[in-house]
Amino acid sequence: MSKVVKEDLDQLNASLTIVIDKDSYSGRFDSALKNYKHRAQLKGFRKGKTPESFLKKAYGPAILSDVINDMLQDELNNFLRQDKDTNYLGHPIASPEQAPVSFDPDQAGDFEFKFDIGKAPEFEIKGLATSTKVERYEAAITKEELEKDFMGIRRRMGKLEDVEDGVMQDEDLLSLHLHELENGEHKEGGIHHHFQLRLDEELDKKFKKELMKRKVGEAFTFNPFAINTEANAGFVRRYYLGLEEESDREIGTEFEGRIERIRRAELPPVDQAFFDSYFGEGVVTSEEEAKERIRQELEQYFNRRADGLFFQALREKILELNREQLPLPDAFLKRWLVASDEKNTPEQVEKSYDRFAESLRWSLIRNKLIRENELAVTEEELRNEFANRIRQSVGYQLDETVINSTIDRLMGDENQVEKVAEDIVEEKVYKTIEAAVGVKKKAITFKELSEKEMELYETQK
Repeated sequence: MSKVVKEDLDQLNASLTIVIDKDSYSGRFDSALKNYKHRAQLKGFRKGKTPESFLKKAYGPAILSDVINDMLQDELNNFLRQDKDTNYLGHPIASPEQAPVSFDPDQAGDFEFKFDIGKAPEFEIKGLATSTKVERYEAAITKEELEKDFMGIRRRMGKLEDVEDGVMQDEDLLSLHLHELENGEHKEGGIHHHFQLRLDEELDKKFKKELMKRKVGEAFTFNPFAINTEANAGFVRRYYLGLEEESDREIGTEFEGRIERIRRAELPPVDQAFFDSYFGEGVVTSEEEAKERIRQELEQYFNRRADGLFFQALREKILELNREQLPLPDAFLKRWLVASDEKNTPEQVEKSYDRFAESLRWSLIRNKLIRENELAVTEEELRNEFANRIRQSVGYQLDETVINSTIDRLMGDENQVEKVAEDIVEEKVYKTIEAAVGVKKKAITFKELSEKEMELYETQK
């Protein structure tokens, strides 16, 4: 009968010895050989009539290898599933002490395999106390920002007309096309993308001055990372360059740009029809109410962005306080990373290991918080989160019937549900930490928030 013997080498490493005895695999091997015989059609023999002695000699080692490997994986998976007392890291990998194995059926007896595996350290989370101080940013919305956003809404609700004379004004909307350059020429296979830009955004002064000199169709060179003083590199890559969020494509800073179109909005009057069309019928009835509603929306938008910074600060603080008590089986994990993906070289793993180790430590802390606080996601929470995302993506009021039908469709997409559920659980983890630590609030402007986001993005590259 097959057996698995575990030996703890130290607190972070263990070895597994798996013995698959002849009695356990003989029947499977004989059955596999017979199945192969029925299917085999070899030169010189009729289908299904190849002698077993011939097949065993020619194909027996490969068939036995498949049988043993299947049994080996079953034994490993069963052991790991049944061992509830240990939190293993990675997956077992062959031990350097493993002796060569012959799968010759005529010589085979019992098979013995040795594996190494890593173990997670046992720990209690430190830092979940009010004495742990973490800074949280709050919105300091100025009258100027409020007025700017109100005017921006009026322009978005207004009718856009092409500017025929080509003379730009601060409120104009430009359609631009960029093309990546290399040595002053269009780069082969380089990025080219269409995007829109408002001249009243927080544009770099030098870029804006250069832009306003240009006419429709005229080419000029520029650095897309120097367009907007509030845009971090992630925003530039997604919006100005059209790259997918997960893309790690390396790009330069020299691009050719062309203005394709200049449009200007005819501002609608500030009346009840305007309020109803943007906020919903009867929601607001005056400019003062509209601006208060805008302030609330700006604060919500600010808080969503500030949450990202705050949650990252929580993560870094808790990691800092727990790093020493979370040692990892580094040597095993480096070997496992190389073995688990043929694209991973020892040099690449060594270069990126510190970041991987930090991510793994955070996963251990996160999973412990989920278990201990029984964090889960309800259907109501999923639907509410989908509704919020739909409203944010549209940017204006939608009929509830439309929202609910869209939610129903999204709830039928298993991948979408899984992703949103994971995001909700992640937020619950951070909220659990937030409730335990001491939070210091600090009011900052949108510009300062963008600078903080830029700093974080640069450190994570």
